[in-house]
Amino acid sequence: MIKMKKAITNNQSGFSLIELVLGIVVVSIALVGAMVSLSNIEAKSVHVEIVNRGTNYANNIMETIINHRFDENIAIPWSADLGPEENAFREYDDIDDYNSLTWNSPTMPGYSGTSFINYVIDTDWLNNNPNITSYKTVTVVVTHSVLDIPIVIKSLVTSGILTFGDDDDDGDNDDDGDNDDDHEDDDDGDNDDDHEDDDDGDNDDDDGNNDDDGDNDDDDHEDDGDDDGDNDDDEEPCGECDGKVNSLTLQYTGSQSELIRVEQRSQGTIFENTVESGSSFTLQGQDNQNTLGPEITLYVNDSENTDIHTSCSQPVYVGSVFGDFIVTAGTSRNGGSLCEEQSGDDDGDSDDDDDHEDDNH
Repeated sequence: MIKMKKAITNNQSGFSLIELVLGIVVVSIALVGAMVSLSNIEAKSVHVEIVNRGTNYANNIMETIINHRFDENIAIPWSADLGPEENAFREYDDIDDYNSLTWNSPTMPGYSGTSFINYVIDTDWLNNNPNITSYKTVTVVVTHSVLDIPIVIKSLVTSGILTFGDDDDDGDNDDDGDNDDDHEDDDDGDNDDDHEDDDDGDNDDDDGNNDDDGDNDDDDHEDDGDDDGDNDDDEEPCGECDGKVNSLTLQYTGSQSELIRVEQRSQGTIFENTVESGSSFTLQGQDNQNTLGPEITLYVNDSENTDIHTSCSQPVYVGSVFGDFIVTAGTSRNGGSLCEEQSGDDDGDSDDDDDHEDDNH
């Protein structure tokens, strides 16, 4: 009985203290390696998240910029100086207002953005061009303290008007394909230097060519045969609304005297007075360029009546009607005095018709 019990005792097995210590050491080393790997994965995930958020931030800045018009001027020549013409950020109305602008957002802590606007040509738009063209690039650079390399995105913006590849002195391509120095296409297909086509079929380079009405329109000192007897060259030049409105005279057409209030987005109320029906009042620009800013809102007895886009993004002429107001006079920064909307001749017919009658009848 004693021998059997001793045999059973000798057959029992287990881990010694040394084996347990070695096992703990091996497991600890494995856990440390796993933790280091997890830490690296987490760091890379944070880096990827920062890059993704920065890229989204750059795209948002880009969208903000390219949703504006190509230039402060609505036609050639484009602005030579790329930068803001307005005083406040909320007044920016074209893409080059955002040149060299720093962007910081409270919702994007740690990020900083900068936008750059440059002229380029369409065949090499990755490199800046010193000349004024109808193409601009918008470059947005976003940085973060964690990023060794900044996030850069670039977009090409075009005005839709080509300014390269033509040989005309006036900067446009003639419809007849010739490279003449005139300012409009000759109907007879010749390449003469006069400024309008002679109906008698000759190519007169002198100033005495014969027009339909028998007068010499090209000279600067002779009567042009207008019904009022004056010379067209004596009339004050006018132009389309261009580069924001400097001044605007409005006639109120309401049925009775009312309190008129005019508000400008950046400066608040710029006019408030009682105006009689048929009476006019004038608004003057008050910023550093003497313009009215991008938009004004007119109220009649505290009720909004109409808006006028004084940024010239929409046509403004003498005679334009906005709500209960008619434009009777005005000036713009680049266009000078505002023209009236186009209408026919005083005698009801066009001077370019073929009736060969004198307009002085």
